[in-house]
Amino acid sequence: MELDNVYVADIETKGMLEDLHGSDDFHVLSVGWKVENKWRVKSTNSLEAIQKVFCNSSNVIVMHNGYRYDVPALEKMFGFKVTATIIDSLPLAWYLHPGRLRYGLEVYGEEYGIKKPEITDWSNLTYEEYCHRCEEDVKINISLWEDLLKKLNRLYTSNPEDRLRIIRFLNFNMILAHKQEIEGIAVDTEKLFSNIKHFSELKQDKISQLTEAMPKVPIKKVLTYPKKGLYKKDGSLSVAGKKYLDIVVACGLPVEYTGPIEVITGLEDANPNSVDQKKKWLYSLGWIPETFKHNRNKETGEVKVVEQIMTEEKMLCPSVLKLLDKEPAIEALDGLTVLTHRLGILKGFEKGINDKGKIHQGLSSLAVTLRWMHKYIVNLPRYTGTGDIRDGRWIRECLVPGEGNIIVQSDLSGIESRTSDHYTFHINPERIKKTKEKYYDTHTEISVTANLMTVDEEIWFKYEKEMADGNTSVTPETFGTPGEQFYELCKLEGAAKKDKMNQLKVSRSKGKTTNYASLYLVGAETLARNLEITKSEAQKLIDAYWEVNFAVKVASENFNIVQVEGENWVFNPISRFWMHCRDTRNVFSVVNQSSAVFCFNVWVMNCTSQGIWPVTQSHDDQLYVVPEHLGQETVEKINRAMEMTNAQLKLNVELACETQTGYTVAETH
Repeated sequence: MELDNVYVADIETKGMLEDLHGSDDFHVLSVGWKVENKWRVKSTNSLEAIQKVFCNSSNVIVMHNGYRYDVPALEKMFGFKVTATIIDSLPLAWYLHPGRLRYGLEVYGEEYGIKKPEITDWSNLTYEEYCHRCEEDVKINISLWEDLLKKLNRLYTSNPEDRLRIIRFLNFNMILAHKQEIEGIAVDTEKLFSNIKHFSELKQDKISQLTEAMPKVPIKKVLTYPKKGLYKKDGSLSVAGKKYLDIVVACGLPVEYTGPIEVITGLEDANPNSVDQKKKWLYSLGWIPETFKHNRNKETGEVKVVEQIMTEEKMLCPSVLKLLDKEPAIEALDGLTVLTHRLGILKGFEKGINDKGKIHQGLSSLAVTLRWMHKYIVNLPRYTGTGDIRDGRWIRECLVPGEGNIIVQSDLSGIESRTSDHYTFHINPERIKKTKEKYYDTHTEISVTANLMTVDEEIWFKYEKEMADGNTSVTPETFGTPGEQFYELCKLEGAAKKDKMNQLKVSRSKGKTTNYASLYLVGAETLARNLEITKSEAQKLIDAYWEVNFAVKVASENFNIVQVEGENWVFNPISRFWMHCRDTRNVFSVVNQSSAVFCFNVWVMNCTSQGIWPVTQSHDDQLYVVPEHLGQETVEKINRAMEMTNAQLKLNVELACETQTGYTVAETH
């Protein structure tokens, strides 16, 4: 692939892929190429010329969103196979221009001073009009390609061959996204609409409960000074004048006041969907916010901190749940939050259903770690089997394989933990060995290190938990060497035992929060606020985390960081890709997450090399829809792909996958 000798191309047609049927739906192809450092652009609608460009395997062609539109459009309209190498500039822009809100050619054209002609009629304009638009698109993409190539060259100065690897990697993601858009997964519409109706009714019930609990809202009206004054011609007060004067006096204003007055004319029910009204209500209950959003003014650079009722996961913030003892209606607010989130997913399904009764995941962009950002099928709630509104079953059961098919779903087991172990393996091998033990719990480990629980308490906690789950094969020695305190704890019964378990659950929860937050270098003040503990206690937890995970800091110091165009980029040793890193304090997190994404993609590639293509995927799992008789064969191919991936990557730890089959996504995950 010769990056300095490429064509830049674009096509105009009569519509979207589903609207194209034959060559009559084609308008024009425009192609740009460089001659003596100057770009030329030419257009054609000749089939022979089009084939000459796209059916030559030695050609390298840059196109924007080419794999999801241009390539399939050409193959559909003309019936030939595109054999030229396509470089898709859209995912390359996602990768090299992180943080942008929009990546369309029109927006880039505004920045480059090249106006993209507006067209609303895709069937009845002249060839020249379509040609003009197409050529302007090519000119914009030429400017974009030159920007992208320049940045790519600066990043990969010492390893130029890896430029081709990142391009192929990004191209594969676009090919995969297109195949998923074409295939999709079937939706049980009857179940979908039934669940939407059920959740909508439950939501309305929660709204009614909150309407009763929240304080009524004043109905305000602005009273203005009467146009004809306060008095009639005979010198007596008019009705309007008396009304205005009475309010002036009631408000303690001077009688000569003539300005507007805001008055309350009554009260109306609160609106539980109003964020402002909910915040005022919560503050009246003594709410102390813990979750905040930082909104930066693009013009002034000023940052406004806005308190949030919900977390990033769209669930009610724990700070609000703490008010439950004061106001039982907080439970209804919690339910409303969950139901609103679940209905959003279900209605997203409804919106995304195509005429075949299927839905595709929808790749909207790639995150800085190159993880997929989805449009319709997002992170689905976990299946718990409880059947309550939080149970992911209500959503997952709506996705089905279709008649005669079966779902095969497989996920990488603890992928980010595995990649983290890979980077810290040589620094702290004993800990890696420890984390592989069956009943190892990193959260209780932090709690023990921070003196929130003793070793005996940890052993007792794990033992009692396993026994409660029906695992009678364990003994106290399964979890360590029990001491005198362990046997004293075993004497606890009834309420005393329950209280002790709850106390240790709280300690473990603090360890869990510390584990996740410390990876992002949380400060003692923030952790103290989130856990409602003192700053010194929070610092003990943070110190405990770094005592246990000192290898993370050591590994972070060994990562190579460069600055390109004022941005920090860190080199990922597994993928050999440079990754954007907004804050160098989070370097380990960026490298580790992007490593997990890369490992996952290699696994998927190895699956596709055996002829199976996933219809959905997330950061750690992929889902296949296959004929029932091919279910077991697909499982074997997935496992073989896992073996291939381990052989190729040669990590310090072995990756593993867990695979299940079923007739709804609820059954497989």
